[in-house]
Order: sequence, then C-alpha cells, then structure tokens
Amino acid sequence: MSIMWQIIWAALAFVADASNASPQAPTCFDIQCADIQCLSPFKLRRLDDQCCPICWADDDEIKLDRHTALNEPSPYRTEVHPAAPTTCGGAFCFKPFCAAGYTVGHEQGRCCSVCVPGR
Repeated sequence: MSIMWQIIWAALAFVADASNASPQAPTCFDIQCADIQCLSPFKLRRLDDQCCPICWADDDEIKLDRHTALNEPSPYRTEVHPAAPTTCGGAFCFKPFCAAGYTVGHEQGRCCSVCVPGR
C-alpha cells in the first residue's frame, strides 16, 4: 500500500473517531488538559460544557462534607468583623481560637476576626 493511501486511511480513522466524541465548548480549542488518573470510586468524566475531564463519583458512592458545622445555630460561627469591608456581606466566619500571646483582632481587608499578636 502506498504512503498516500496510508495517510488517507489514517485521516479517515481520525475523523470517524472524532465524530464519536462529544463536542467540546468553543472556548476549549487551545486548552491542553492534564492526563489524570482517577482512584476508585471516582471515574473520569467530561460533560459537554467542560473543556477537560474530571474525576467524579455520585453522591451515593462517597460521603459528602456539606459544611454543616456552619448551619445556624452554631457554636463555631460568628459574624463578620465590624471593621470588615462592605464586600464581606454574607461571608461565614469561624470564631478564632488564639494561641498564647495572641488575641482576637482584625487585619485590614479581612472579613473575619483573626488572631493578632497580643495587645
């Protein structure tokens, strides 16, 4: 078989294989995805609107962390610091537990209280 026919057959095989794949979003044309391996129970999955595949498992296959520690009422949750920026509305803050030599205070630009060197 000549080299020309080999090239044609290879191109036809590539087109046939590409037509079976789900189309990628137009924004994905120049994105190179990582070659990832998924550990069980996760499986490799790419939805039509995703550029790259991810490791995915259904909710009934793995335990979920729904961050219920911050549901109200919670002994761990506190309001944003009074000096917090206005962009912090709706933020969730933990009550800080400070080590010796530190006290609860505020750092400019932060939403929540933090531990600062003692005063």
